Parts: sequence; C-alpha cells; structure tokens
Amino acid sequence: MRARGWVVALLVATACGSERQPGAVESSTGTTTTDAVRVSASTTLGPVVQQVQVEGTLPAVDGPAMLWRVPALSPDPGRLARWAQAFGFTEQEIGAATGTRIARDTPDGQVLTIYESMGRWVFMDGPAGMFAVPGSCPLPAVAPPSTIVGATTTPLPPGQRCTDPPPSGVPDPAAAEEQARSLWEALGIDVTGTSVTVGGDEYLREVIASDDLDGMVVARLRVVIGAGGRLLRATGSVDAPVVAGPVPRVGLADALDRFARQLPGNAPGTTAPASFDGVYRVIGAVAGLTTVGDQWLVPTYEVSLADGRTITLLAIDLADIPKD
Repeated sequence: MRARGWVVALLVATACGSERQPGAVESSTGTTTTDAVRVSASTTLGPVVQQVQVEGTLPAVDGPAMLWRVPALSPDPGRLARWAQAFGFTEQEIGAATGTRIARDTPDGQVLTIYESMGRWVFMDGPAGMFAVPGSCPLPAVAPPSTIVGATTTPLPPGQRCTDPPPSGVPDPAAAEEQARSLWEALGIDVTGTSVTVGGDEYLREVIASDDLDGMVVARLRVVIGAGGRLLRATGSVDAPVVAGPVPRVGLADALDRFARQLPGNAPGTTAPASFDGVYRVIGAVAGLTTVGDQWLVPTYEVSLADGRTITLLAIDLADIPKD
C-alpha cells in the first residue's frame, strides 16, 4: 500500500463533555498532504489539531483476517487441588479451598485462579509477583502495604534500569527454563511444538513458551522467577489457540482513519497520547494479535511511530466476532 505523505487531521476535544460530529472530507494541495479528514469538536477551551501522518511506504495487507480462539477447559473438580499442590499450597489450604481459586491468607498473599471458560490461569505471589518486571527493582517476597504504591513497584522508563544491588540466588537462564518446564509438566501442560525463550536479568528471569500462529509468534505461557528460585508469577492457557475462521479485514489505511476519527477500532487499553508536536508519524506496521473478551485472539496492526512508540489497531470489526 502506497501511503507516502498521507495525513489524517483530527480535531481532539481538550475538555470533557464535548460532542464530536463527523465533518466533510476535505482536499489539500500541500507538498506533504494529499488527503485530510477533519472531525470537529466543540469545547470551551477550543479544539486542538492532531494528525496521523504516514511517512514512507506501508506494507500491503489484504485478504481475510484469521480469528483465533483459546479452548475452554472442561470442568474438573480435582484440577484446583492438583495444581495448588504444584504451586506449594499446603493440604490444609487445599482442603479449605472451593471453586477455581485458592489464596494464602498471609502477607505475601499468594493466589492461584483458574478461569475454565477462558482456558486460562494465573498464579501471583502477592505484590512481589504483580510488579515483577524485567529491568525494574523487585519488591521483597513479603512486601508491607507501604511499599505497594510508589516508583519502585512500576516498570522503569525506557532506557533506565534498576540500580539496586541484585539479589542473590536468581537462576541462570538454563536453570530458569528447567524450573518452568518442570512446573508446566506438573500442571499437565504439553509444550511440545512451542518455542521456549528465557529473558530477564540478574534481578529475575522470565521464561515464555510461544505458539506459531500462521507465522505470528504468540506467547501462551509465562513464568517469572526471582531470588532463590522463588516463583513470582505464572500465567497462561493450557491449550494452544485454534482457528475460529476468517472474518472480513479492515484495511490498514481504514484502521488508521478510524484511529484518527476515534471510531471503535483501538485495541482495548492501547489508546496512545498524541505526540508532543501534535502529529502521529507512522513509519511502519506489522500484523499482530490481541486478546478481546474471554477467549478471542483477533488480528491487529502493530503500528510503529517515529518517536519509538507503538499503537495497536484492530484489523477487524468487533461486530464480526461470533457471539456464542
């Protein structure tokens, strides 16, 4: 798709409570602008113009978009007990648990939750697991409430790393992978056919098992390990996603246009703030997948901006996802 110099202009409201009405498509004869879409917004503070500008040539993406679904787990009354044992819960704790969730009533607050309808599960070692992010300073295994909020519990800005002395006993990559594989085996999860990678640093290790879905590598299982081999977080789905059928594709140019008009089309939680100069300079895009709802993996465009950020745009209409 040729899109050099293509610009979409958007008038963004700068105050709450404004009503946005679509305006007419206007032409521009400038040297860098060949197309413009203008949307008006009435506010007490006046409009602010934002632009989406494509620099260079974006890849041609056509044909149907493939929809994927994570298989649900069949009900199994004994699953929670078997899994809880693998995560180190005591027999007494397991005996007192009901349903598909078990929690340890201690300061570290370890929790295991199985979402059968979604085919997913999550283990969290309290705040230490919640904020275990490679490159950031880890919380202690048992974190007092006063340390849960603050700069040390969130990922550091890009380019910055934790400067605290690293803890002792963080496993090397080979040991971390062995520990993750042992956990998956204990849970009865088959990782044959997945690609397993180990990341992280001297503060913690992150082991990821990914599936290849039509050439797109999608993480399915994730294990985060800290000092002394302590399991901080483990998440994933038991089975690999399966094809749910093709759906009509929203083209890349249309997806960018929808983003500019702020129509439904941004993937959940991926709305990006405008660039400081009011222009989203698009320099590239690749196909991707994102989770929508309980089980769906839907096609997206991962759009790269010149300032280093990435925005995720849906490549389908959400109305085309089956309602069953």
